[in-house]
Amino acid sequence: MKRLLLIDGSNLMFRAYYATAYSGNLMQNSKGEYTNAVFALTNMLAKIAEESYTHILVAFDKGKATFRHKAYEEYKAQRKPMPDEFKSQLPRIKEVPEKLGMRVYETEELEADDIIGSLACQYYDEFDAIEIVSNDRDLYQLLNHKVTMRISKKGFNIDQTYTAETLDQDFNLKPSQIPDLKGLMGDSSDNIPGIPGVGEKTALKLLHEYGDIESVLKNLNELKGKLKERLEKHGKEALKWRDLAKIKTDANIGLSLSDLKQDKPDQEALVRFLEEMEFHSLIQRFETKKQDIPPLKVVRKSEAVGDLLRGHVFMALETFGENYHEAEKLGFALISDSGHHFVPYETAIASKAMQDFLRDPSRKKSTFDYKKLIVCLKQDELEIDGVVFDLLLAAYVLNPLNTKEDFRVVVSNFGYDDVPYEEDVYGKGAKRAVPEEAVYANYAIRKARAIEALEETLSDELKTRDQQSLLEEVEMPLTKILAEMEHTGIRIDLDALKAFEKELNAELEQLTEEIHDMAGQSFNIASPKQLGEVLFEKLGLPVQKRSKTGYSTSIDVLKKLQGKHPIIDKIMRHRTLNKLKTAYVQSMFESVHEDGKIHTIYKQAFTQTGRLSSIEPNLQTIPIRTETGRALRKVFIPDEDHVLLAADYSQIELRLLAHMAEE
Repeated sequence: MKRLLLIDGSNLMFRAYYATAYSGNLMQNSKGEYTNAVFALTNMLAKIAEESYTHILVAFDKGKATFRHKAYEEYKAQRKPMPDEFKSQLPRIKEVPEKLGMRVYETEELEADDIIGSLACQYYDEFDAIEIVSNDRDLYQLLNHKVTMRISKKGFNIDQTYTAETLDQDFNLKPSQIPDLKGLMGDSSDNIPGIPGVGEKTALKLLHEYGDIESVLKNLNELKGKLKERLEKHGKEALKWRDLAKIKTDANIGLSLSDLKQDKPDQEALVRFLEEMEFHSLIQRFETKKQDIPPLKVVRKSEAVGDLLRGHVFMALETFGENYHEAEKLGFALISDSGHHFVPYETAIASKAMQDFLRDPSRKKSTFDYKKLIVCLKQDELEIDGVVFDLLLAAYVLNPLNTKEDFRVVVSNFGYDDVPYEEDVYGKGAKRAVPEEAVYANYAIRKARAIEALEETLSDELKTRDQQSLLEEVEMPLTKILAEMEHTGIRIDLDALKAFEKELNAELEQLTEEIHDMAGQSFNIASPKQLGEVLFEKLGLPVQKRSKTGYSTSIDVLKKLQGKHPIIDKIMRHRTLNKLKTAYVQSMFESVHEDGKIHTIYKQAFTQTGRLSSIEPNLQTIPIRTETGRALRKVFIPDEDHVLLAADYSQIELRLLAHMAEE
């Protein structure tokens, strides 16, 4: 079966950009390039590429010199300029289809719609089915028993097929009437005026009764009032707007059937493109090359470990578990003058030679995530010194945007890809588990090989940028301090925490009862939908803002409503306490270890600003400005015969800036 797929690339790229830009937090790669639209479009087209089409073309709009712009200067004139963050992605966007084996076409004279319409007509008899991918309703005019459209109702999934029958069911229109509809009602997105005062409802009614604009104008005497006046005055203009809305179907595109044939993607070129863009989740979908696995040498006798520790040692500690304070320690990958070997963890730490090697500052070691290594060894009362290079910190110093934790993601930013993704080794979600030893041992050895391969390259780059001292004199020493802090932990007064939770629950229950009394009904206070209905429908408070799902009840909205009803202060208090309970109190209970302490993880190579962040749990965002927040902080207590000292730098950034400026 011969199937032609015509993709409206311009429509898809706009959807890809704005659907992923609404939060304001645009994707960027480690080079600082904006990539959100490229990523979303790649994801959409990659799914399409997996389907069985014989011929594919992706059409793009190219410029503002089409025949429509010449016929009507104001055509699309109201559109805001494309954001720079979007515009910068256009060259990459147009690379995507070609990398997936799809032909791309654009021309100054035509819009993507006209390219699609002309090809659908030119090769109509050559195909059993012609499908269009777009959410542009203008393309409905091309629908017939052979030509259908695939549209997205929600998100990026192209999940619905639209046909001439669907159009009839939804609007009682034929495809040929779509330009007439636009001629009467106009189209704000294209800046087509239409007839003043005629909207979709009126335009549909006219077309249902008369069929097209000519027939409407011939029967003006049957109309009355303002509508008749408007059509008498602007009727001929409607013909112009209709012609403007008609998709061109007779343009000479100059592409043969063989030009449209779908090619298989060049896997290597595609993966290189995805690596360059740093789309690691997509690489896993396309990467098929099998990397050479080094012969696995597992050393199981502790007395044999000493022979592996000759010269400069590149080591990777393999663990299973996201929180390394609780992770299962699987073993060490070691690369040295003795070759590469894997040593199970218990075998390694039982070796006297390994213990001596680890704590000897004169024996050079290189690793990835020095802090994790220190903490894991401290749990078994082992010390480590002599680490001269941490690949994770070096990568971070060179580029603070390189903050992904997956080892493969970090090293691929330096052109190294001879290591699998962690998910490919351990799985994800419910299927995440420790595989056979051979699998994770090989993974660990590949990590050690990457450390060995990249140390010289990254060190040279650090020297070139005059950043070697930042790594060696600031970040590496800081690693030791943070590791000590994490291992030491901070003690929690569990009785005080339980008492705090009890008081919190009591006040929340009281607030809930008071809010329900004021509302005159019971409802879920945490549900924005139910809260919005109570505030703006039941209590009649002025609507401040609407979202796609209903009334907005954000904190900004609630602040604007303060003083208009006593329920607002109660709701704000309830929201504050509920966040304290769910975000802090509950996570603190879950995070207390057997020693009665919380052992957080300070992420040293994460923020782009260079500041630390804290996880498992986050100890840096516990409120201090409210009385309740300060009460929560009292559950942190010192060890016996110790005190807690609170200290803070005053205007530290400004002082550093003044120092650097020699002011």
